[in-house]
Amino acid sequence: MLLPASAAGPFPLSEQFVRREVTEGYPGHALRLGLRIVDADCVAVPGAAVEIWQTDASGDYSAFEDNGDGKDEAAGTTFMRGTQIADEEGIVEFHTVYPGWYPGRTVHIHLRVRVDESLVLTGQLYFDDAYTAEVMQRHPAYVEFGLPDTTNATDGLAGDVENDGSLISIAAEREGSVGLVNVSVAV
Repeated sequence: MLLPASAAGPFPLSEQFVRREVTEGYPGHALRLGLRIVDADCVAVPGAAVEIWQTDASGDYSAFEDNGDGKDEAAGTTFMRGTQIADEEGIVEFHTVYPGWYPGRTVHIHLRVRVDESLVLTGQLYFDDAYTAEVMQRHPAYVEFGLPDTTNATDGLAGDVENDGSLISIAAEREGSVGLVNVSVAV
């Protein structure tokens, strides 16, 4: 099943930052995010360029004045943004933090996938609501902001994350979490 396309969401950039480590030292619950880019037949798509962007732990996006509930670091900032080129197995890995939240949206990560310079997917990836609540109540970078006001089920953009392939599989580690998802694209 192809990952559903969705709106780019707020704050994409045309500039790309080819890097695995995207936190720039910002605090939060460490997240190793592994994405495997495959076609509709689950065959790896090596060379795919995978871009992610997300909020920091406070719910703030870099590069824009977004009037979030947390801090608001605007123009010139690049935290929580990165692009990787898929290896021969179609895999990319980002070192990031668990995203924060902002009013009206569930916790998510934006992504775009390009193959041979063509944009083949713009989408969003989501987290299990119960795991999100655990992270938000446990890690000091999130506690002051409380629990998200929106769940996957009440988010107007999320869709059916349990069945459409956009839910990230999460496993806890001693120093954070590992998130994995197969991203199926039309090529």
